[in-house]
Amino acid sequence: MNQGVEMLLARMESHPEEFDYFTDRKKIVMSRWDWVVQSVCRRVAHKHKASEQGPLDLPFLPNDEVDALYNKFMSVQGHAFTKKVMHELLVADQVQDPDDPFATQRFTTSARFGR
Repeated sequence: MNQGVEMLLARMESHPEEFDYFTDRKKIVMSRWDWVVQSVCRRVAHKHKASEQGPLDLPFLPNDEVDALYNKFMSVQGHAFTKKVMHELLVADQVQDPDDPFATQRFTTSARFGR
């Protein structure tokens, strides 16, 4: 296996937050790994069109290595998605006292379990 692929798979395992596209971001931030993630995703999406549209992204990597990167990236997204859902279920909603705009905010949970 290509050493770069091995290192990237290990990095996804040890630092999944660097590949998490489900985080709350106030603005779009380019990840340090976008250059390879985008190429891998394009390659997987269009690998069946190789002969029609010319060379694919990352032509020096065999399909099984590209698939390994893609599958690990999708696994990270699955975990990030679950984390985001849990956050949304458990996060406290901020409720401002309508009678006192200067009052401290109180919190209520948005989860309605067992009802």
